[in-house]
Amino acid sequence: IAATREYILKRENLVCLFVMLDCRLKPQKSDLEFMEMLGRNGIPFARVFTKSDKLGREALRKSLKQYDAEMLQTWESLPVTFVSSAVSKEGRDEILDYIEESINKFSNGS
Repeated sequence: IAATREYILKRENLVCLFVMLDCRLKPQKSDLEFMEMLGRNGIPFARVFTKSDKLGREALRKSLKQYDAEMLQTWESLPVTFVSSAVSKEGRDEILDYIEESINKFSNGS
């Protein structure tokens, strides 16, 4: 974990880090602490809730709301968030578009 943290903090051309979160789980202390560390160090990141095909729409909405409420206890605003499924391909195009947009902004120096 220390090596990963060191890599992230010293990576000069890091455009955006994707934090993968299983939408079936309650907010995990380790994930929240990791995102807090990213925020404190000015590391841009996006949340990607995975395995959305494993939950019904209402359960998924409730899970995301729970994560948002937990984070908003210490965060002023929430990071970019995606919902994804490798099985159904949900979120795939949105994530790829975001990556392309982020690379273009980085390349243009904006």
